[in-house]
Amino acid sequence: MKAIPVIIDRSSPVPLYHQLSEQLTAAIADGTLKPGDPFENELALAERLDLSRPTVRRAIAELVTRGLLVRRRGVGTVVASEVKNLANQTARSTADIDRQVADIRAATEAAVAAVGEIGDSITEIDEVASAIAAAMEEQEAVTQALNGDAVPRPRSSARR
Repeated sequence: MKAIPVIIDRSSPVPLYHQLSEQLTAAIADGTLKPGDPFENELALAERLDLSRPTVRRAIAELVTRGLLVRRRGVGTVVASEVKNLANQTARSTADIDRQVADIRAATEAAVAAVGEIGDSITEIDEVASAIAAAMEEQEAVTQALNGDAVPRPRSSARR
């Protein structure tokens, strides 16, 4: 049975049981405590850390609830054998999430590029529309000028 080094900060606003459970969780996560390892009993842990037994009991109960420790009558508390499976499942899930985030990021970048191209197309259409409008104004001015010259002029009075 390994005695895991635990540092309790009594001046911290974090509850003592939570400080203990987090450090024990870290010891399980980093492999200091391996699946199947026996766990220090409540009384010994409480005495070693100078904590009350209910504080230690609450920290251990939290780890049991999270599936990191298993209490076995007559055997004591041990690190759950499922921890490794849970860690592997978590790693796979994290990898899946990373892939999904990368896919979303790529799709977002493609959408941003498409929106940029649409903006460029709108600018081109606006320029063409402006050129057409200018040409139509010019054509109208020319048409008016031609119509002004094509207005019949009064004939001279020589035929009278």
